[in-house]
Amino acid sequence: MKTMSEEHRNDCCGSVMSNCDGLVEDGADKILKSRKCHGEYPEWNFFGHVWWENELFHCEVMCYGSHVQTISAGTLKELMADISDEYGWQ
Repeated sequence: MKTMSEEHRNDCCGSVMSNCDGLVEDGADKILKSRKCHGEYPEWNFFGHVWWENELFHCEVMCYGSHVQTISAGTLKELMADISDEYGWQ
């Protein structure tokens, strides 16, 4: 299972998206692409750590404190949809 590097893990840029309003934060994609950092994706049924690497956005999906899956997509909106379809929209 793909995991985030320590470089990305050491720099958090805050919340990047939320299912509550279905929005990706303005500029989140640019921030994630511009430096080795990760963003948070907090939700009711899971918590995600999102980062950019190898031309894709990746998310470590955490449930009850355990890494259960890493999902990747070309855009943050696609990533949100793929994760939420699997783990719930709220």
